Amino acid sequence: MPENRVNSTDKILTEVAGITRAELDDTHPVDIVLKVIAENFAYHQDAAKRIADGISRYLHGVADGNRHLFSLASCSDSGNYDAAVASMQALREPLAAAVYAYRQAHRTGPQDTNTAT
Repeated sequence: MPENRVNSTDKILTEVAGITRAELDDTHPVDIVLKVIAENFAYHQDAAKRIADGISRYLHGVADGNRHLFSLASCSDSGNYDAAVASMQALREPLAAAVYAYRQAHRTGPQDTNTAT
């Protein structure tokens, strides 16, 4: 995995769970799920940023008179940006659920051992 993707994933994990990829156990199912979802979220977030930067450069070219306002490229970039953002939004709930499962699986301190119902 490219270093910038690792950094992006670490940033996501730090924001949502207070951990980094290095702290996740590659053999623990909950850790694996959290890492995969965070990596996918980071991938789509990076894509959205990259596309937004491209759109911004395109619009600056239009403002400078170097490009036409309407082109197929701008439509495609806009659709790709929307898709990346939609993918991030679709991953928010699974990411939150994975963080919750991770915290439940790794919580420390006294546990409730009362099994009476």
